[in-house]
Amino acid sequence: MKKLFIVLAIMALFAGMATAKLTVATPTHELQEPSRENVLFFFDDMEGDVSGYGTTDFSAGAAPHFHVDTYMAYEGAMSWWCGNFDYDADGGYGNSWDDRLEIPTLDLTGATYPILTYAFRHDSEIGYDYTYVQAESLGVFVDLNRGYDGRQAWTDIGLYGFILQTYDNPLNALIPAVPGAAGDFWHLIDRCCPALSDPHSWWCGDDADTGFVPPMLQNGLWSPGVDISTAAACTVHFAAHFAIPTVDNDYCAFYGSAGYGYYGIAAYWGDFGSCDGWGGGAYNVGFDITQFDAAPYGVGGFLWIMYTTENGCGPAGGGDAGIMIDDLWFEGPLAGSPVEESSWGSIKAMYQ
Repeated sequence: MKKLFIVLAIMALFAGMATAKLTVATPTHELQEPSRENVLFFFDDMEGDVSGYGTTDFSAGAAPHFHVDTYMAYEGAMSWWCGNFDYDADGGYGNSWDDRLEIPTLDLTGATYPILTYAFRHDSEIGYDYTYVQAESLGVFVDLNRGYDGRQAWTDIGLYGFILQTYDNPLNALIPAVPGAAGDFWHLIDRCCPALSDPHSWWCGDDADTGFVPPMLQNGLWSPGVDISTAAACTVHFAAHFAIPTVDNDYCAFYGSAGYGYYGIAAYWGDFGSCDGWGGGAYNVGFDITQFDAAPYGVGGFLWIMYTTENGCGPAGGGDAGIMIDDLWFEGPLAGSPVEESSWGSIKAMYQ
């Protein structure tokens, strides 16, 4: 008996990232030590107590978003929709959704010309967010379409569907699903090469293969909470060593909070070599975490999320695939009072 397993999968890679910008950081081989005219609220070189940090596997416990709904349904009836109203009053979807609408196996023995046909519509970010129709045959998933992206009104493909004779068999019921948990891979490492201030730094990866980051990750690293209630503004700086190839849509997204929720700030990828490939923008310029809220602020925080596709991230020849985080600090002017200047050397000496 031939069997074919069909899956409709939507992968949202960047969509819905509020206020985010997508850019490639400029590599620098010599990080500058800028002059300091701000108050230092927090500094950590990852060489002491790191119990204030936290890690999260955002793929764990994920609920499927596909559901039957009347919203913009086909011919005014009911349709399967992968979306909700959490992000947009007109309906939308969030970051890194990976949803599947599975069609379990059905015996089509005797069918002489089986065709998979359906009506569909889509509205997703061009070049980043795709919906694929896939067939599983003998354990291998095959894309039947190129991946739907952009906007298209309802279209009934009718007899122009996908011929299933060469595959292994379809159709019974539609079941929404999501992939299983990918695992939590952020951890502190003591490899001297990736660290800016040796030997420790944070890394999202598997020690069994340091040149490869596992697939399908949505792994978050949370900074300690920092009291910025006295700040007029606050900027977060850190060293970030990238070894994320500029293909395949693997990336690390940055989120900041001034105490009232986390907001997307940027998303980065790039391959800056090994050891000396530290991105200077995050270190020298930093990211303003108070740009989204008005003072007085509460507990500031920063969040890094490493995203990988089904191929994972790598390989990295230097054994340092992904992103490493080191030397984190929060600084800014105090509210309602002059700021005393202090040199970077004196700040660093306070915490060593």
